[in-house]
Amino acid sequence: MRKCGLYVRVSTLRQAEIKEGSLANQEYLLRQQIKCKNGLGAGAWDVTEVYREEGKSAKNTTARPEFLRMMEDLKAGVINTVMVTALSRISRSTRDLLEMIETFKKYGVDFISLKEDFDTTTAQGKCFVTIVAALNEFEREQTSERNRASALARAERGLWNGGQVLGYDLPQEKEQKGTLLKNEREAAIVNHCFDTYLGCGSIEKTCEIINGLGYRTKEYTTRTERLHRGREFVYTSMNHLLTCCAYVGRTEVNKRRKHRDQAKLPEEERYRVVKAVWKGVVPEEKFLKVQHLLKKNCLHKHNGTTPLRHSYLLNGGLLRCGKCGGVMEGRSGNGKTKRKYFYYI
Repeated sequence: MRKCGLYVRVSTLRQAEIKEGSLANQEYLLRQQIKCKNGLGAGAWDVTEVYREEGKSAKNTTARPEFLRMMEDLKAGVINTVMVTALSRISRSTRDLLEMIETFKKYGVDFISLKEDFDTTTAQGKCFVTIVAALNEFEREQTSERNRASALARAERGLWNGGQVLGYDLPQEKEQKGTLLKNEREAAIVNHCFDTYLGCGSIEKTCEIINGLGYRTKEYTTRTERLHRGREFVYTSMNHLLTCCAYVGRTEVNKRRKHRDQAKLPEEERYRVVKAVWKGVVPEEKFLKVQHLLKKNCLHKHNGTTPLRHSYLLNGGLLRCGKCGGVMEGRSGNGKTKRKYFYYI
């Protein structure tokens, strides 16, 4: 008895949501192959389990729950044959594929791929699998490189590569793809966030005030008609809003490398800000004031909008320890008489 496990996979959730899409087609082809085998009298073939991997990449095995479930089933003897429509459906990593085939061999499990039509029981078959796996991995890496190069080129031209952003709407027409359209109501909320922060100097306090007024993060509907409701602002979402260059008509290139040593990076990988193709919704002077206050608060660990209770004149590296040479910093504490004492440590 051939106890078959059918493994079907798509890379994105959008593909998975199509009822008669790729997942259904893959399963249909595999069931037809089993039907053909039974018709030829090649023993009894039966579909024991179908493993549907929805919206998962094949670049690794650890992040695929259905794949891991399949491996546990074959080790337990639930299935003794694994079937896929193509090698790329189950793995795009040469190393992972070879390890997987060794596991199949250890537990006496046969592996069938319809597109490549190979047999892993022979040395020639194993060599063929290795070559095809290497080509699949090469194709994945080449596609990734092309996507990165395309995103970099678009960013350099001032086009938008990100998703939804409060204060703007994404255009529906393909001709306007890469730009942002101003949303008047949301733009007013964004400006109010900037004004509130300049007034209180605290991101957490800004969140409290903005949430108290009933304002929320961006609410939008995806291309698959899935509604993403707005949520209350938290520290990270408010900080992202206050530092988003899109609000002054700018776009960031190589944003992920922003905090790295730029001198050590190649020219094409360095962080920079370029003029965007859309217009800003926040006055540049207001935006720069907020950036200055954020930087100042982060540097001094103090809210720049509130007055200092005590000025430590010898801070900033002027006073050093006579024993270790370390920089001394101002501190304060209360004595038994509740008197405030100021000192350096």
